[in-house]
Amino acid sequence: MKKFATIIVAGVMAFGLLAPAMSTPVLAQVSDGLEATKTEELEGKSINGENGVVNIAVNIFLWVIGVISVMMLIFGGYKYIMSAGDTQKLQSAKSTIQYAIIGLVVAIFSYAIVSFLVDKL
Repeated sequence: MKKFATIIVAGVMAFGLLAPAMSTPVLAQVSDGLEATKTEELEGKSINGENGVVNIAVNIFLWVIGVISVMMLIFGGYKYIMSAGDTQKLQSAKSTIQYAIIGLVVAIFSYAIVSFLVDKL
């Protein structure tokens, strides 16, 4: 639990340090860079919006991470049931479940951060 709290605090601190950097000149630079990378392949596609390139990539990433997390939760539950009272196996199963949940929470936070940044662009 202590590792989980450390990860959350580090994430909040990192976001707090990056927020002032996202000032108007930085966003203008990013916008200019995106304009410079337009190609025929990306013609008609937007980085923002429901069908934006970043939004589609993030949604696919979140879906894959969600599936992997659920599979790891099921695997951790199976290990927990099959531990038969062995403390080492029981601890391994708890760690698997804990890290699967942490991975899912990190994926959700990353989705929220990327959605926030895409909306600001």
